Amino acid sequence: MLYLLCDFQSTRLDYILNIVFDRILQTEYTLLSWEAYQQGIAIKDDTPHVVMYYGEKPGAGQFFIPDSGLLRENRIREEAPVLLEQAGRLPQLFFQEELQLKPTEGVTHDLLASCFFLITQYERYQHPTTGTHGRYDEVAYDSYTRKWHHHPLVQLLAEELWQQLLQLEPKLSRIHRRTSLHLTFDVDHPWKYWFRGFFVNAGGLLKHTFQLRFQVVGEMLKALFSGSDPYNTYPLIHRHFPPEHTAFFFLLDRTTPQDGWHTYKNRPYRKLVKGLKEKGYGIGLHPSYATYLNPERIKFERERLNRLVLEDSEHSRQHFLRYRLPETFRFLLEAGIRHDYTLAMYTDRGFPTGMALSYPWFDLGKNEATELMLHPTTVMDRSLKDYQGLGVDEAMTQCRELWKEVDTVNGCFRILLHNNTLSDEGEWEGWRMPILNLVEELTSSL
Repeated sequence: MLYLLCDFQSTRLDYILNIVFDRILQTEYTLLSWEAYQQGIAIKDDTPHVVMYYGEKPGAGQFFIPDSGLLRENRIREEAPVLLEQAGRLPQLFFQEELQLKPTEGVTHDLLASCFFLITQYERYQHPTTGTHGRYDEVAYDSYTRKWHHHPLVQLLAEELWQQLLQLEPKLSRIHRRTSLHLTFDVDHPWKYWFRGFFVNAGGLLKHTFQLRFQVVGEMLKALFSGSDPYNTYPLIHRHFPPEHTAFFFLLDRTTPQDGWHTYKNRPYRKLVKGLKEKGYGIGLHPSYATYLNPERIKFERERLNRLVLEDSEHSRQHFLRYRLPETFRFLLEAGIRHDYTLAMYTDRGFPTGMALSYPWFDLGKNEATELMLHPTTVMDRSLKDYQGLGVDEAMTQCRELWKEVDTVNGCFRILLHNNTLSDEGEWEGWRMPILNLVEELTSSL
């Protein structure tokens, strides 16, 4: 049992204690006031325990965690946290240089505030810098420059704390989870040529003919008359992607040129969605390009998905990974979404909030925890090929390294693919078998 002494209570403190001790370490803890501690109530002396003190100065005999004040506040600070980085060590945010402590005496940085800063994407509230497609400009942030996203830092900080506490009391107990795998598909274009309508295909044929793009014309004609569409990879997915580990997110409406041609009005598309659901695959919404700042569009598209699958779907991932803090997540909650999968790096791979586990979103604007569960994605196909410029062998090596990183903290390895990634044609030529081999390797290791 862990006891944390603290002279204040706040929603931020309650939230991060839940993250560190309940969700990551899965161990029992109790938050105590100094008054209760001094009176000797609530502490069970007959069970193995450690008493920690979260305050401004070390106490008398307790394991010390310095309080930087961040968790007491309800505002967004402008200044960056004091930082100490040393080779071979985890970064120490909210570092206090004057502290001289042995590992069994405490830590020299506000570990709880560090975890809160990382998991809430605090720096994006401080400096909301956006780039292409209105997405947050990942490379503009200090955390990106320092490559913190390459590791699940929040979990690693929690695990490091646990090892220090075990030195004080080796009999402390916790529950250990197993590493899990989640394979996800964003269906932006269910088919490349099928079911787009006569006029769309006719216009495409004329356009490519005038442009002398005869290879594309041949591909279109083959798809339309031979019954073989390059993006129709669903039979392959059925054979290689277990339904219990796989989910699809469907783009159901078209309001901008960045959205797909197929919408909820398309009968074959509706049949595809229903068919995948009947096979046991997870089904979620892929809100269209303009929805991230449009709550009514999110509600409308979720309604259409609910009618289609005949159930109250609560899962979604934003198209183009577009979101704005705190607005988009608030809109999702208002629309009835309770599980969001948007958190993913698009220029790189890794852990944008330092987590390889699902966790509830904390609304910094309202200073409160919410019912929206965030499910971070570890790696995306487009990031590997387009943004990082990796060849297929390098990409698969990186995926295996990421799997090991997730496995060290018993997290969830979540990969974002698209149905056309498995087409083995065009830009994705040569990628199909390496991806299928990776999936088989990962699923067999569970």
